[in-house]
Amino acid sequence: MSDAEDARVLATAFGAEADILVTDNLRDFATKDASVVDTQVVNTTHSGQRTLQALRYEIGSADLIVAHPFDVMQWMRLGYDFTPATLWNSIQEPGNEPGL
Repeated sequence: MSDAEDARVLATAFGAEADILVTDNLRDFATKDASVVDTQVVNTTHSGQRTLQALRYEIGSADLIVAHPFDVMQWMRLGYDFTPATLWNSIQEPGNEPGL
């Protein structure tokens, strides 16, 4: 990663065995080691239209999703399971929301 501070944040999430890391700073967390999926298009007053993405890191036994707060709020509303493998499956397949 180009930013040492972001690398430390990611390492801390792995060390804590976190399932999800929530950040608006997705661009700095995208590396060649992450799988990427587009999640939603949002309109903001500051940056205009923006496509959000979620990242998944599967390194050894670690499995971590990195996502934008807007996505996480939506997933909570939809009742998604935040276990990384289950969450990743849900966000990759639109219409896979619980109860549908």
